[in-house]
Amino acid sequence: MAFSNASGCNFHTVTINDVKGNQINNNYNQIIHQERKRTIYDEFYNIKLGAIHHLRDVYHENYPRRWDVGIREWWEEGRLRVNRTICTAEIHSDSSGSKFTVVSYNGPEANQAWEEDFRWSLQSRNAQNMQLFGLNRSNIPMLIFYNELMPLAYRWDQLHALGKFYFFSLARNLECNERELWMDFKHGNLIHGVEGPQNAVHFFSSYVNTPSSSIELLQHHVLWNYLSSFPLQKEFDIQVLYVLERSSRRWIDTNSRTIRPIISSARTRTIAIAVGGGVWRCLGKCFDSRAEMVDGKTRFTVVNDSEYFGFRLRSSTWEACAWLSQASSVFHKLSILPDEDLSQYELIRPNIQLSGQMVSSEITQQRRSTSPPIYLFVLPIYRSSSIPYFWSHSETGQTRIPRKMCKRLGLPTKLSVHIDSPFRYSWPTETYREIHRWQVLRGFDPRTTSFARYLGSPVYDIIHRKSSQFEELDADLDEGDLSLDLLFHDTDTQIEGDH
Repeated sequence: MAFSNASGCNFHTVTINDVKGNQINNNYNQIIHQERKRTIYDEFYNIKLGAIHHLRDVYHENYPRRWDVGIREWWEEGRLRVNRTICTAEIHSDSSGSKFTVVSYNGPEANQAWEEDFRWSLQSRNAQNMQLFGLNRSNIPMLIFYNELMPLAYRWDQLHALGKFYFFSLARNLECNERELWMDFKHGNLIHGVEGPQNAVHFFSSYVNTPSSSIELLQHHVLWNYLSSFPLQKEFDIQVLYVLERSSRRWIDTNSRTIRPIISSARTRTIAIAVGGGVWRCLGKCFDSRAEMVDGKTRFTVVNDSEYFGFRLRSSTWEACAWLSQASSVFHKLSILPDEDLSQYELIRPNIQLSGQMVSSEITQQRRSTSPPIYLFVLPIYRSSSIPYFWSHSETGQTRIPRKMCKRLGLPTKLSVHIDSPFRYSWPTETYREIHRWQVLRGFDPRTTSFARYLGSPVYDIIHRKSSQFEELDADLDEGDLSLDLLFHDTDTQIEGDH
């Protein structure tokens, strides 16, 4: 083997291989893919910003900038510093032509707010909640929900009081608040969603079961027909009456003094058309039940093992509902027509409080716990000499516990009385008409007191215009004039024999 153009070469103990032909060198590049671990975010569509076609803005809220320097009201504590924008949009990659609801987040705590709403949507995937379609995790993160949705808060101010009460109840049944109710137009119902606009503060202290979430119930007449079809239940009708009363009540300043609920005309001011017997409510935990008796007494049942021994009885705000439940009957009997201005009629409600204290010694507690049931009966508020209240072991109050035994059981034999200025209310004519209509829908005759009796309301005494009884309202009564034995009217009861 010859080496061309080589000289001065010296090879010792070297093996040389002669390879014939051309030498070709091939370089191979291999890309090794390391599979990324999937996360919960990968379970939803990742929507690019350019694929979101905004159709209309639904809601935008900026957080108060004073939060940046730590200035907040107590009800604002815990809320995140985030601006939310909600819009209706189409998604370019979706060929169905469906509309979506897009929530975007901006601000110092935008990512935290986005994450909270994302986690909520994971835990709430059912037909009663907003359902997540996709997400965008850009500088302004977004959540994209199925269907075109609208917050109920946008319709809240247009709702009738009963509508607000119903949808307040629906929110509680869905375990959310009114801000989180959304209208799903595609499926025709209301659902639980992310937080929306603030609506007016409600005054409801209770709620009812709401089996239907149909959007049709936003229509006033549909809701009325639906609610009136509920089975007769006193507690439900009381709630409806309270909503109608409380939502339209007008407060009127007054200097009048009265010991009985009185209905008078604003045009005459001094002429009464009806008087009531009063409704008593208990403040305190000494009693576990209250009942109106057919003869007008109010019965309270003592809790023998209660740790509380003081109690207060006061004339109740329910007096307004008691009047409205029978107003149509009073107007009918006095030939006051429904098309008259009924807003002129005013309720003057007394503001009276009775208070007492049961003896809390160990021996009296033991005696009460081993005695038969103990009832406190409070008589109707009439201006007539009598004993205003009594204790009894009888459910009907036919017999009384003697004074000596009351002391043995630690029951107070004298209650303190405190009288403040009364309250004066009126209601628009439309409220009277709505309650009249409700009675008819529920199967009652508004010309009678059947609805009031069904609710357990004390029946008002009608004062005919020819009568002078109770016509002039007491304007100069004071607490010194109103001793207990002048406030109440007694009914026949017997004293139990001494124990």
